[in-house]
Amino acid sequence: MHDQFHVLIHSGLKDRFHPDAPAESPLDALRRGFDRIDFVHHEDLAAPGGVLNLPVLYPVTSEFQAEELRTLRVRHPLALLIAVTQDVSGHHTYYAIRSGANCVFNLAIADESQISMVQAQLRAHAAANAAASARADAKGPLPRSIPMPRLPEPDRQLVRDLCTATTVSEIARRHYCSERSMYRRIRRLYDLLGVRGRAELMTLVSFRSELLPTRQAREVQEVPHRQAS
Repeated sequence: MHDQFHVLIHSGLKDRFHPDAPAESPLDALRRGFDRIDFVHHEDLAAPGGVLNLPVLYPVTSEFQAEELRTLRVRHPLALLIAVTQDVSGHHTYYAIRSGANCVFNLAIADESQISMVQAQLRAHAAANAAASARADAKGPLPRSIPMPRLPEPDRQLVRDLCTATTVSEIARRHYCSERSMYRRIRRLYDLLGVRGRAELMTLVSFRSELLPTRQAREVQEVPHRQAS
């Protein structure tokens, strides 16, 4: 059965996905696997109040673009962000992962396993979205009816970090503690929220935006109002 992949692609990659782009390039086989492509600018992806449910291919060929990717990850902690690099040294790949990319597609490597990896990420993301939608349809208003503990702002920041691809080691450095202490803190947070891991936490956050940092939660809550206006 053919997978149905609708993806958003940063406008900086438009030439590489143009119908006249060279065939048999590393992106060509990947491009043939997409059913629909929409080109978007960074400003549209990072605009306040949006919810990013579609996968995004984002170029990271400089530290500036890596920083743009980081701001996008902060804005959309649950999004599937696939960095596209042209990287022989490995520096841009490092910057992309450090900035929150779920995976990296390196144009300097002609390797079919890269395509398989991206397609696996797309399938997993689509399945997670479908499962979350099914749970929402089945439960209706139930998630909102369950009282949530009132988290202090540092714990909300930790929730946001855990909803990204950031490693526990990097999260520990951000919060100025040892990795062992961070694991204990994460376990206490999971127990408090009644989840067993990061995947369940992401699902919970998709229903309960008040668990995110105050500013980010406010932006998520403003989405229905802005769409209605």
